[in-house]
Amino acid sequence: MPIAFFDMDYTLLRKSSSTLYVKYLARRRMISLREVVGVSIVTLRYSLNILDFPKATAQLSKYVRGGNAVETQRLCEQWVAEDVIRYIAPRAEARLREHQQRGDLIVLISASTQFVVIPVA
Repeated sequence: MPIAFFDMDYTLLRKSSSTLYVKYLARRRMISLREVVGVSIVTLRYSLNILDFPKATAQLSKYVRGGNAVETQRLCEQWVAEDVIRYIAPRAEARLREHQQRGDLIVLISASTQFVVIPVA
């Protein structure tokens, strides 16, 4: 069986899911402006290859507190339905549909957490 691999950020989605999520949380006032700025700085440093993935993840983890997996999953499902769907790239979706019609196995790859990848998938 043929396999088609799709990356999530900037391939299946036209934007970065993490950036979209931070903006979503900020619009809902679930994170402070200070947290938005902190996350943005870490993300920028990672994008410029100043930080590697493990260091960026370690720095970003300090912004996560009191997490509840069930609530996070529910929030991410709502976020994807309300906000992320419109960022699916039409050409990527068309290619994905071609692979589906041929019966290919489709694999979505991402450095994002399961809370984001599963609802997008």
